Amino acid sequence: MTLGKLKLTKMTIEQFEEFKIRSIASYTIDIHESYGLSKEKALIRSQTETNKLLKEGIETEGFIFLSIMRETQPETMGHLWVKLYPKTKEAFIYHIEIYEAYRGQGFGKQALDQLGTYLKGKGINNLRLNVFKSNTIAKSLYEKTGFNSISTQMMKDL
Repeated sequence: MTLGKLKLTKMTIEQFEEFKIRSIASYTIDIHESYGLSKEKALIRSQTETNKLLKEGIETEGFIFLSIMRETQPETMGHLWVKLYPKTKEAFIYHIEIYEAYRGQGFGKQALDQLGTYLKGKGINNLRLNVFKSNTIAKSLYEKTGFNSISTQMMKDL
């Protein structure tokens, strides 16, 4: 799974537990900002949804958890959480994380390129993800790496 300056490796249980905490925190912020829920309600929703998806933790069937590392150093730069749908030959990115110190240096693009190569090797033909409207930096990255918008989810407060 190594191309260029980065490699993707299977996350350890310790990395997964730390990643899960950060993922819940990040999703909480997205829910709070996008849906206008209080921070407390957003946290409860984030925890509930994440725990429901990951009943078996890192061993939950159909999910892969990868660490993004430098090829030449055992230095973790971020993580990927992906669900595989082999029957439809699709995958869905639940979360991509590049640590703040490494952002803006092309590592997100490299990680997505490597993930694409890895998934093709598993017979996957399509990769999907969701990006919240407020996350303009991530949206720009996804567009630069070939993702196209296929729908827009909208909401109206009543």
